[in-house]
Amino acid sequence: MSKIKKLVSLYIFVKMLNVLKGFYTFKELEEITGIPSQVLWRYTSLVNIPEKKTARKIIEKIKEYDLVRNVIDRIVVQNSYGYVESWRYLYDIYFLGLVGYEAAKFVKDYDVDVVLAFLQKMCRLHWLPRNGQGVELV
Repeated sequence: MSKIKKLVSLYIFVKMLNVLKGFYTFKELEEITGIPSQVLWRYTSLVNIPEKKTARKIIEKIKEYDLVRNVIDRIVVQNSYGYVESWRYLYDIYFLGLVGYEAAKFVKDYDVDVVLAFLQKMCRLHWLPRNGQGVELV
């Protein structure tokens, strides 16, 4: 629960919900979260902003049903020749949003100035904390 508290801000919640709607319908998200699809639409459209308690509940359901891992498993797959078709995810803004959310888990306790993501097959994601010690995420 403590990790959820640290990662849940209303901004992150709305971003995550917008990313997930790129992979799931509002009806599917309604079944998973128990929140009516019309309400979820209002959250993603910023017509309404949820209370922190509601945002936490939805994030907990997202974690419980492992929606992020399910999306990654659906997108990053080998083709019939045994290759991963990187074009399927390197230019998908919804997928990159999920990667950003997952990367935030690694750096949540640090004061990060810059995150660089290169859209090249063999490049890595790098981040540099303010203390100047670089760290690589592969």
